[in-house]
Amino acid sequence: MKSLKNKILTALFIAFTIFCNSYKISAQDPIPFKMGDKYGLKNSAGAVIVEPKYKYINEFSEGLAHVEVGNFNVGVKHGFIDIYGKEVVEPKYNEVRDFSEGLAVVGLGNYQIEKVKYGYINKFGKVVVQLIYDDAGNFSEGLANVGLEDLRIGFKSGYIDKTGKTVIALKYDKAFSFSVGPKHWRDLARLLLQLPYG
Repeated sequence: MKSLKNKILTALFIAFTIFCNSYKISAQDPIPFKMGDKYGLKNSAGAVIVEPKYKYINEFSEGLAHVEVGNFNVGVKHGFIDIYGKEVVEPKYNEVRDFSEGLAVVGLGNYQIEKVKYGYINKFGKVVVQLIYDDAGNFSEGLANVGLEDLRIGFKSGYIDKTGKTVIALKYDKAFSFSVGPKHWRDLARLLLQLPYG
């Protein structure tokens, strides 16, 4: 019985470690800081890399951080900087999300006048999936959930691959991102413990 308990604890520890390592922030990533109403970047030693000039800087994801410029009077625009503070994606989008599997959701459009349309860019700022969707989720396991509004049938969701090809038709009321979750941890624990399924 004690051996089984040790195996279970070991399997849970390994699964937890895998989970934490997949979401950890690199110690080498610069750290956003705020001075007055602007954000800048410091390295891990506390030296300033980027003087405070942005409305906001998010934490780094896949080596890039989402930044905001402007204000609500003239409009807020979003882009990305690298760990050296270089703008690799010019702040020109109305909305962005963090990079996931090498691509990021970006949106263009004026919320008051027209719908925002979403697509995907790569880490060089190149649009790889055109901004045609009314909703878009992050890529996970090679697929992203997207949605389109149709006046006849309403909002429908499905999935695309990284080239923009529809792989699961947009015919569902709602679609969610694929992710590694507790089911995979349970399967990993069973494999490590070599316990029978059931």
